[in-house]
Amino acid sequence: MVKLNLGCGLSAHDGWVNYDNSPRLRLQRLPLFGHFFKLIKPTFPSEVFYGDITTRIPAQSNSVDFIYSSHMLEHLSLEDFELALHEIYRLLKPGGVFRAVVPDLEDSIEVYLSKTSPEAGSEFLKEINLGIEKKPKGVLSKIKSILGSSCHLWMWDYKGISFELDKAGYINISRAFFNDSNIQEFMSIEKFDRWDDCLGFECQKPI
Repeated sequence: MVKLNLGCGLSAHDGWVNYDNSPRLRLQRLPLFGHFFKLIKPTFPSEVFYGDITTRIPAQSNSVDFIYSSHMLEHLSLEDFELALHEIYRLLKPGGVFRAVVPDLEDSIEVYLSKTSPEAGSEFLKEINLGIEKKPKGVLSKIKSILGSSCHLWMWDYKGISFELDKAGYINISRAFFNDSNIQEFMSIEKFDRWDDCLGFECQKPI
């Protein structure tokens, strides 16, 4: 059984093939010179492999049973998000399942609309991580910014993300909640704090 954990960051999970496309990870894996870049923390675990979901993950088509992603898709532009859905579709076996969780734009908007504070707009932007509060200053800060940004590039509500999944050819699309999958493998990788007040979904590649 082949299971991929995409956009895993520093969280490698046993039993899963863990991929991330951080430039920091790619530099740390360079032959000869990689150990110099490990001085720029954090250092990725050896169980995390470099792979870019917007281009091609080094795995055969129709070879993966389950794909999981936690808080990765919101870091992609809309164009790259669509490319990622097609790459995940390529990787999955017929009948394979894709499950993911992202921040919930609709929930954040409802919280924003409920506030009357003059700082509500700024708090909203901070919460959804779309605004830039301050530019990096100094050489080291700029290098760290280039090597890995935590900013969100596109946010999703369930209506929008289910539409995109349907358009990409997925079936059995449903909203998901923490540990509600009937597939045991997903329960082993999910963490409650990554799902709390967030938007989860599960879908399938047609057989």
